[in-house]
Amino acid sequence: MRSLLLGILALSALGRPATITQTQIAGAALGKQAPYYRAAFGRPWRRDRLEGGLERLSFPQRALDVYFRSGHKAAVGIVTWSIRLRTREGIGPCASLAALRSAYGSRIVAFRRSGKVRAYRLGQLWFALASGRVAAVQLSRKPLTVFTALNSPACSAGA
Repeated sequence: MRSLLLGILALSALGRPATITQTQIAGAALGKQAPYYRAAFGRPWRRDRLEGGLERLSFPQRALDVYFRSGHKAAVGIVTWSIRLRTREGIGPCASLAALRSAYGSRIVAFRRSGKVRAYRLGQLWFALASGRVAAVQLSRKPLTVFTALNSPACSAGA
């Protein structure tokens, strides 16, 4: 039943504008300052200082995080695990690995860790995997690595 629901959601996403692109997630682009994201995504939000010189603005009700390098004002990454956000091809959190491969074919590049494919990269997007599905999608620039997406919450139907 769940797979049927996810399939219907993915198909219905094909007729809607993309909410995940090479330049934005949920209408928000990289490179903006924290007040921009707080205004765009609303309350509640939380700011966390992380290891490795990162700061995170977390918007739990939107299933979305925005990352900054400590001491810098411009965002370097946006990660989402919301089932409601999709690329033009209908791929987003909770999409199946088969759907991801079918949509992008040889354009995606595998990221392997411990002998297993853990994520795929397509331009500035990372598709983190868990249990044969896309767990989260990350739009990022250096210095943010795929590990941010790999350590984010997994896809959620509630956000």
